[in-house]
Amino acid sequence: MNPIDVLYNDFLRGLDITHRILLISDYSEGLKYGWKRNLDYSNQNISKDFEAGKSPKKKLKFYIDELSSLWSSFVDIWSEMFWTQIEETPTTFKRVDTIRKIIDRGRFMGVGEAMHTRYEWERLLDSGHLQLRYTSEELQKVTDIISKDESKRLRLLKKSLNNERVNWSEYLQYGEAIAYFTHGTLFNETTGGTELEKHFSSKEIRILDEIWKQYEPK
Repeated sequence: MNPIDVLYNDFLRGLDITHRILLISDYSEGLKYGWKRNLDYSNQNISKDFEAGKSPKKKLKFYIDELSSLWSSFVDIWSEMFWTQIEETPTTFKRVDTIRKIIDRGRFMGVGEAMHTRYEWERLLDSGHLQLRYTSEELQKVTDIISKDESKRLRLLKKSLNNERVNWSEYLQYGEAIAYFTHGTLFNETTGGTELEKHFSSKEIRILDEIWKQYEPK
């Protein structure tokens, strides 16, 4: 099989696996729609090159790298499903191990990574996927990183609540902490609301919101 055929078969296989996972995933409909549109455009673009007698080698490499990056950026069960299936046979898809990076650096790279990992972590552990790639000590380290990160964000909110203000130097971290605890996926089944309601009363949440608005443009 020539190199173009290898890339094309890999590309089509990646698209097929992605489409099947999107059908059963609990990603938002907006995210699914965006992915599907992007995948369909990529496939049509490659088909046009073949029809025109052009070599789609560079485009195939680009789209494979793009899909690799997308699936590497997610820390969830759906990402594990993709990589488990795509790596069943030799592939040109290359995984960036986000969880390994979290373990090595001992912290999250940004609030988005922190929120997503925190929300998905228990489900990932229960799935059994991670136990095939990491030691129990490494998995416990991520659990500890999640706990430490959440505690740090909570301490900032409590400190700001007590002072009824937030220092300008901590305003960005304050906003990230609010986003972290009010993120839609961090829904708390006990309280029937967001995780913010788990730690603060309605009155305290109103004060936190007022503190947040202190630095809003007038």
